[in-house]
Amino acid sequence: MKPSQVSPEVEDPVKGRILGYARERFFAVGFRSITMEEIATSLGLSKKTLYVHFATKNELVEAVLMAKAGRVRACLDKILAESTPVEEKMATVLEAIQEETAEVKAPFLHDLRRYAPEVFEHFRTFRAATIPGYFSRIMEEGQRAGRVRKDLKPALILTLLMSSIEGILNPDSLLRLKSTPREGIETILKIVFEGILIRPDSLT
Repeated sequence: MKPSQVSPEVEDPVKGRILGYARERFFAVGFRSITMEEIATSLGLSKKTLYVHFATKNELVEAVLMAKAGRVRACLDKILAESTPVEEKMATVLEAIQEETAEVKAPFLHDLRRYAPEVFEHFRTFRAATIPGYFSRIMEEGQRAGRVRKDLKPALILTLLMSSIEGILNPDSLLRLKSTPREGIETILKIVFEGILIRPDSLT
């Protein structure tokens, strides 16, 4: 098995293998066409063993998403804890999110919304409750340091940010724009980050 097919943050090695394989397959091609039997066979497991860890495919889908969210959150926590200029933190956050969203393709979001709406809504709610906290910390730190415009209200910027993210992660929007989740998120963050920063030439 390739190393990328293992979720290292999971203590149970069998569960980690299942999550790693499912992450690669689900994010790349969606999950509707992938059966639990296929997953078990590919990993050399019995279906009984697979179902001991995940009772349904939707439960596995949600576990994959929550593991992804946990990795993103740990990464952002590390970046924001570093003693670096706010511009550097913004660039590092953008790079990290680009890397984390690169493996998520449009078919997965389509399947998530259509065939697992309860999981889609759960993750959307989690995202809405988590992301604003990180960006408000960046904005407040930047404003204190005189590097982020103080004429902008953080709450308003965060509302615009989240609305844009929700819109671009809509599978119909991605299809219409012929875009990927990574391209959409990257564009939104670049516009927001570049818009809120005070440029050096404006200080002279």
